Amino acid sequence: MWLLATLAVLALTVGAGMVVLGSAYDGVSWDPTGRVLGVNAGGPAERAGLRADDVVLSVDGCSPTRWKPCERWLYRPGEVLYIVFQRGERVYTTAVTVTLSPAARRMEYLPGLLVALVSCLLSLIVLLNRPETTETRLFYAMGHLGAAALAVNTLSGRLLLASRAYNAFFSLLSPVLVHFHAVFPKQQRWLTGRRWLLVMLYGTGLALGAVWPLHPVVHNLWMLLGFVAAIGLMVTAYVTPASLYDRQRIRLVVFGTLLGFGPIALLTVAPAAFFRVQWVPLKFSVAPLLVIPVSYAIATMDN
Repeated sequence: MWLLATLAVLALTVGAGMVVLGSAYDGVSWDPTGRVLGVNAGGPAERAGLRADDVVLSVDGCSPTRWKPCERWLYRPGEVLYIVFQRGERVYTTAVTVTLSPAARRMEYLPGLLVALVSCLLSLIVLLNRPETTETRLFYAMGHLGAAALAVNTLSGRLLLASRAYNAFFSLLSPVLVHFHAVFPKQQRWLTGRRWLLVMLYGTGLALGAVWPLHPVVHNLWMLLGFVAAIGLMVTAYVTPASLYDRQRIRLVVFGTLLGFGPIALLTVAPAAFFRVQWVPLKFSVAPLLVIPVSYAIATMDN
C-alpha cells in the first residue's frame, strides 16, 4: 500500500513535469470581458497583430466570457488559435500560432517539482526504516500530501480540476502537520485522552478540501494556522523535560522546519491570507522546503 501511494505521487510529479516542459504559449492575457490586458513582446500574439486594450470577441468561435484560462493549455505548440477582436470601431480576425513556452518560463516550475520528488522519496525511506512508529507514518503522509500538492499546483493554470485537487491536498496537509508534531519526538501529554481534537482537525481539513468553490484566503489561512501550531508544538516539546537525544532531534527538525517553511509562510501564505497578494509566488518560495525532509531524515535514520 505504501509503495503504491508512492508510485502514484511519483507518476503525478513526473506527469506534471512533462506537461510543464511541453506547455504551449500564446503570449497574451485578457480579462473575462475579453479586453486584452497584456501582450508579451516578441510572442505569438504580438506577431499576429494583437495589442493591449484590444477586445477579444471570440476564440475558435467561443466567446471569451465562456473561455476558461485552462483551456488555452490544451493546445500543443504549432497549433493555431483563430481570434476575432475589436480595435476601436473595426473588427479583425487573426491567427495565433502557439509555440513552446520560453525555457525560463518552463524552468520556474521545476523547483517545486524537485521538492515534491525529494519529499516523496525521503518520506518513503524514513517509513521503511521504522514502519512501526506513528511519527514515521505521519511523516510519510505529510511528505506525500505535500508532494502531491506541489505537483498539482504546477497544473493549476492548465487543468480545471488541478486547483481543486491542490486545495484538497493542502487542506488535509494542515491537520497531518499538527498531528505529526504532537507525537514527535514523543506524544505530548495534552493529546492523551483528547483524540476528539484530532477528529475535529481532520474533519475540518476534509470539509475544506471538499467544498468547492471556496475563497483561496480560507485555504491559505487554514494552512498558516497549521504552520503556526506545528512550530508551537515543537517549541513546547523542547522546553518540556526530554532526553538530550530528543532535544538534538527537536533542534534539527525545528531548524529545518523554520528554514524550510519560513519563506513560504512569511512571503507567500501569510500575505495571501491577509493582503490577498503573494509577495513571492509559490513556485519560487518552495525551494527551501527541501531542507525539511532532509533534516527529518537525518534526525530519524540513526534512531
